[in-house]
Amino acid sequence: MAASGSRAARGWVAAAAAASILLSGCAAWAVVAGSPSAGSLALVAGAILVAVAAAVPRAPRDGGARERVLVALADRAFDGAILGSIVWANRADRPALAGAVLVVFGLSTLSAYARTRAVALGYALTEFPLTSVARVGVVALAVLLGWGASPFVGLAAWLAVSTVIRVSQVWKEGLA
Repeated sequence: MAASGSRAARGWVAAAAAASILLSGCAAWAVVAGSPSAGSLALVAGAILVAVAAAVPRAPRDGGARERVLVALADRAFDGAILGSIVWANRADRPALAGAVLVVFGLSTLSAYARTRAVALGYALTEFPLTSVARVGVVALAVLLGWGASPFVGLAAWLAVSTVIRVSQVWKEGLA
C-alpha cells in the first residue's frame, strides 16, 4: 500500500512538473507578445505547480529519480522562459528591470549548477525548498501586479546569499 501511495505521489509530481513547463512557455509567450497580463494566469498556475512539486520531499531511495529530474527541469524552464522573456520584453524600455531580472536568472542558474554538481559528486546538501518557492512566487507576483525592478533587486540579494551558502556547502563537503 505504501508503494502504491509513493507511486501515486511520484506520478502527481511528474504531471505537475510537466504542466508547469507547458504553462511557463505559455506565460513567456504572452510576456514577449507584449501582454503580460494575458499570461499572468498561466504564470501563477505554473509557479504554483513548480513550487509545490519542488516542496514535495523526495528521498533518493524512493525511486523517484525521474520525478526529481522533471522538477529540476520545470524549475529551470520556469527561469529560462519567464525570466528570459521579461528581460527580452523590457531590454529597451526598462533596462533597470531587465538588468535586475538578468542578475536573478544568473544567480538562480549558478545555485542550480552548484546543487546539481554536489548531487553528482555524492555530497550531502541541505535543501531549502523555501528558496525556490519564494523565487517563483516573487517572480509570479511581480509580473501579475506589474511591479518594477525593486522586487527583483531584493530577490537577487536573497539569491546571492543562498547561492553563497550553497556553494560554501559544496566547498566544505569537498574538503571533508
